Amino acid sequence: MMLQNTSKLVRCQKGNRATGHKFGMIIQIKEPKSPWEIAHMDWVTALFPGGDRSFNECLVLVVRYRKTLMFLPCQKDDTAMDTAIMIWNRVISHTGLF
Repeated sequence: MMLQNTSKLVRCQKGNRATGHKFGMIIQIKEPKSPWEIAHMDWVTALFPGGDRSFNECLVLVVRYRKTLMFLPCQKDDTAMDTAIMIWNRVISHTGLF
């Protein structure tokens, strides 16, 4: 009874490698032509406060053209303007736009 029911469930079929759907073709990632064409940003949150300003978050910035990874400490209550100023002062002033 149980085998008959699980053989019809879509979730069980997708989870079963023998009978589930096969994966598609791998898509090649586009290579950037200029330094800031592909940049990824994400926040790491819920960190223990540290440093003289009690930073409790970290902005992670990845620039694919230069293959660089930057960790920028910030605070949870920073606004979008604070983040833009931080990126301008700490990243663009050191790396440049082009």
